[in-house]
Amino acid sequence: MKIDLHLHSFYSDGEDSPKELLKKIEKNNVSFFSICDHNYISPESIELQNIAKKKKITFFPGVEISCIDRITDKSLHILGYFKNINIDCLNLSLKPTVDGYNRRAKKIIRKLNNRYNGLNLNFEKLRLIKNEAYISRNTLAMELIKFFGDSKITLKEVLRETYIEESDSWMLDSKEAIEIINSAGGIAVLAHPGNLIKNKIDFEILLKRLVKYGIAGIESYYPKYSDNMVTFLNYIGNKHNLTITAGSDWHGENYTPDRIIGFEIDHYIAPVIKYMNQAA
Repeated sequence: MKIDLHLHSFYSDGEDSPKELLKKIEKNNVSFFSICDHNYISPESIELQNIAKKKKITFFPGVEISCIDRITDKSLHILGYFKNINIDCLNLSLKPTVDGYNRRAKKIIRKLNNRYNGLNLNFEKLRLIKNEAYISRNTLAMELIKFFGDSKITLKEVLRETYIEESDSWMLDSKEAIEIINSAGGIAVLAHPGNLIKNKIDFEILLKRLVKYGIAGIESYYPKYSDNMVTFLNYIGNKHNLTITAGSDWHGENYTPDRIIGFEIDHYIAPVIKYMNQAA
């Protein structure tokens, strides 16, 4: 059995529509999946849940909330999974974050237009043609690639051009992000935790505090994590009674060409499967 609890659609910085993702899920024989767009849950989620159920695939609406841990000043991503969700209510809670990212996008557009004569990116036009809740750096990078007309240039190379230094005061604190998920009846999971580990002792101190805030899971299985990393994350997750999850963080064939949708599950994943079966 395969699961994938971390996919992105074109409602954030992915390439695929939710229904296109469902087709990929079917093709890869994935039984349980969640689309976790950044700071937004698509209104298509309920319909997709019903379509997936007819195909005997379990889908749960999800979200990936961007936040800052103010004590360590680390940038964190918190995944939220929901049995039943008032989408409008959750999206309203995340609107200040979405608005902040759109303000950032406008600043990046000004920077790029000033740097590249003839580029002429327009925020309002991009909003009209894109489905995403806010204009992402991926979108702006792809516009740059089109402008350069160089098929050899990579998204990773161009993304550097879309970075700006700015205050993060508008971003949610990690505690607030977890509370938003929990108050909406969800389960909060720390995304790609291996990316945060420079010192294992410091990481466990951070994790203990997140557990106090109400985090309930840890994404131990993630692309390119070594066996040693997965073993450590499973150990630390089980030590703190956290649900172990798996996600590809798929964004699309152009954005994440080196990733494969779906993870074969083993006994570590049992708690999240139990959770999903209870909710189905």
